[in-house]
Amino acid sequence: LGDDGMFATLVYCIYDLENRSLVFTNAGHCVPLLRRGDRVFPLQAERAHTPPLGITPDLEAGEARVQLHSGDTLIMVSDGILEARDAKGNEYGLSRLSRRIRTARGTAEDIIKAILADIDSHSHDQAQGQGDDMTIVAMSIDQRRAKRKTTTLPGVLPEIPVKPARLTTEGGTIDDAERDEPKTE
Repeated sequence: LGDDGMFATLVYCIYDLENRSLVFTNAGHCVPLLRRGDRVFPLQAERAHTPPLGITPDLEAGEARVQLHSGDTLIMVSDGILEARDAKGNEYGLSRLSRRIRTARGTAEDIIKAILADIDSHSHDQAQGQGDDMTIVAMSIDQRRAKRKTTTLPGVLPEIPVKPARLTTEGGTIDDAERDEPKTE
């Protein structure tokens, strides 16, 4: 642990709008989930998963890449979502979250609303005693492809292409040869 006994979890993602690829690393956080059609997949790869920040002083984080497709939705949650308890002390959990994501319809915002409504149903007013944050981030991939944009700094530099940063991995990329299940290593 850090000198103060504190640590933090983190999921760090870079999404390439042009190529629809997602590079990610996970430092002890809840696994990101990918909804593709009516299936939900955890995005986990051993090389892209490390202990939380502050646990070990010399942390080397790897990364993984997954190809996203039109209609995919990426969902990331904090542990407060999974640990929301009902009156008997039962946690909401990853299985229930995955089922709710799989059956929810609409936009990323609609999916977030469906998850929160399901947590409220599960918790029955227990949320007031909730001691942890409850955070959900979701993004849907639509059919439109982003186009490269350029910007010009007058009289200073020639035209500079603007493109999201792209990382490479020593282990290569994670290809999604089959359009159904994303492959992560």
